[in-house]
Amino acid sequence: MKHAPTALAALTALAILTILSLPLIGRAQDDAADAVDLRLRLQPGDTYKLTMTTDKTINEWIQNLESISTSTTAMWLTMDVIAVDDDGTARVKLTFDRVATTSDEEDDVSEYDSENPDEDLEFPLKIYQALVGQSFEVKLSPAGEVVKVLNADALQLAMATALSGGRSTFTIKTSSTKGMASALFGTSLRLDPIMLMDKKGLRRLAASLVFVRPGEPVATGHTWERDNDLPVDSAMNCDSTYKLASHQDGVAMVEIEGTLEHDPGSRSGKPVITFANTTTSMEGTRSGVLKLDEESGVVTSARITDTIKGETKPTEDADEDEPEGNPPITFLAAVDIVTTITCEKQP
Repeated sequence: MKHAPTALAALTALAILTILSLPLIGRAQDDAADAVDLRLRLQPGDTYKLTMTTDKTINEWIQNLESISTSTTAMWLTMDVIAVDDDGTARVKLTFDRVATTSDEEDDVSEYDSENPDEDLEFPLKIYQALVGQSFEVKLSPAGEVVKVLNADALQLAMATALSGGRSTFTIKTSSTKGMASALFGTSLRLDPIMLMDKKGLRRLAASLVFVRPGEPVATGHTWERDNDLPVDSAMNCDSTYKLASHQDGVAMVEIEGTLEHDPGSRSGKPVITFANTTTSMEGTRSGVLKLDEESGVVTSARITDTIKGETKPTEDADEDEPEGNPPITFLAAVDIVTTITCEKQP
């Protein structure tokens, strides 16, 4: 009889644990039922039509002088799924079908459409025109990673030839303050087509069309992170957090939040113009929403906003080295970049 209390206590503890665990089991079952697979599941022979539009507003301040410029660039592409490996890695071909741009820099308005180009095109429009009809291939993992860029030589040769006018060497000249943001921060904010002239830029473009996703089914509210995400500008590092906000009727909604920071160590992150006794920095935020087709994992639409602020300012001892009456210059820049993407499967 002396063991009866011990046995009773054990049974009581077991009953309490069972009761407490029931809600946890229920939630686990609910999460399992709610889970959705967001991986890419492309099929050989499938074709998709994509449109990528980037709207930029750049504010620049030098002393008390302010300048504002806006631009819109739209690209239409075809994505053909060539093959898919047993592990789900897909080989796709991306072809540029059309490019159109509009820009307004200090009331200097220009428009361009590759379907109706002017006879005399200057940089960067020559590069855009050279893109049309060109293609490159990439390998995409089921998690949305760009594994490799392939067959880009013809595209890059066409762009280089268009830019150089057939010469073996060429020089890009900038002679106004309109390019000051690019010159100071070393960014590609005003040189979009240049980034497509190497495989790193093409990788960035392809990655921005598919986005990263988890490698296993996830439930609503689940988050996953991506270090060094690929923002529009190649001189910025971006750390992003993705969250499955909801999914219904075969459509998943994913939210993005991230931070951006100037990368002075990158090839394009080194300032073109440097001043003695100054420091340069850029930082910002990213937000966005993706809509994914659950059957294929393809991003059918997206809207991403990058908000960036930059500053080049004198160091604390800069005044000591400057001639009297010639104070160090402070330069400020604010950039808003809104990227929208649509993708439709072709019959």
